[in-house]
Amino acid sequence: MSRLFNRPVTFSVILIAALCLGLPGRVQADQARIALELMQDTQATLDDSTPEIIYELTVSQYQFFSVIAWRESGDLNLMFTVTDPDGQPVDTSTLLEDEPGVVVVEGIATKKAGAYGISVARVGQTSGDFKLLAVPGYSGLVAWDQFDGNAGDLALPLENQDTDSFAFGIVDDHYQLQTKAPYTGQVIVSTNDYTDMYLEATITLSNVDDACVGLALRDDGTSGYVVSICGQGVWGIWSMRETEQRSILLPKSLITLEENVPVRLGVRIYGDSIMVYVNGTFVSSAADMQDEHTVGKVGFYLYSAAPATATFDDVVLTVPHTLKAAAAENQSKTSASSDFSTTLAFDLDSPVSYQLTPSSHTARIQQA
Repeated sequence: MSRLFNRPVTFSVILIAALCLGLPGRVQADQARIALELMQDTQATLDDSTPEIIYELTVSQYQFFSVIAWRESGDLNLMFTVTDPDGQPVDTSTLLEDEPGVVVVEGIATKKAGAYGISVARVGQTSGDFKLLAVPGYSGLVAWDQFDGNAGDLALPLENQDTDSFAFGIVDDHYQLQTKAPYTGQVIVSTNDYTDMYLEATITLSNVDDACVGLALRDDGTSGYVVSICGQGVWGIWSMRETEQRSILLPKSLITLEENVPVRLGVRIYGDSIMVYVNGTFVSSAADMQDEHTVGKVGFYLYSAAPATATFDDVVLTVPHTLKAAAAENQSKTSASSDFSTTLAFDLDSPVSYQLTPSSHTARIQQA
């Protein structure tokens, strides 16, 4: 995204100017709002005739999102305030030090479901165009890939491969994992390492009675975390180390997974805490008391007792903004001829046993 800002101002200057303008702490109920969705960028103009615009983002309870805004033209300096469904202030934007002209609200963990207001206002008498984007997870957008060749710098680099036991690669504008042999599992991961992150994707699975599918996080090529959903509705958070598995959370509640019916799976990992979202709704969380995996790559997971195919699409990866610059620097150092994927493939002699028993670890909701 284009960021043009000739003379960055400090957040303190913005805040003082906002106070002088008398920006309201509450969104006025009688002011029209513009509907906004996650990952739907919008552009508008702030000037003398329109000094403030209010957007409305509807989210579920315990959902986790961030908001980014930046100037597109003119001499516009802007700020925005997020309010909860009752109109109470939640947070006010901060000017990024590493990206002049970009303001963000980082990591809102919603306590209530409903419509959150995002009130965008100009500072002083400045004017111009701006763009606004609400993203799931953190404000540092690292990847947003629909595997249609149009992601550009936001593509998630993954390779293609086809063997007698499994195949993976881009097929018909989505990323596909396919197992061809019984009791075969795959973890396919991308290039860069991350610590705290939010990863989500739309997933479909064939042969749901004999397979599990999910997302991999903090994977170092031989071990990492996996959040998986199985066709029987059983799901869990696992620590994977080659062929060894340790359950972190195996809830008694089930998640419906039907054959070839899309499911939106999201995972936020923060320190030793792992939070799981399905179709935009928070379902559960747990902490890995052993804190076994602290950094690693992200990717996709498929395990099946019989041949199965899983597809992944509309992948979004976000990180705390202070980590985004480091990730970009790491990416720039990667040779164009290097292997953009690490593959961990393992054949199991017997099916994995999934037991509906509570995790021995303490489950908790992590409030940001």
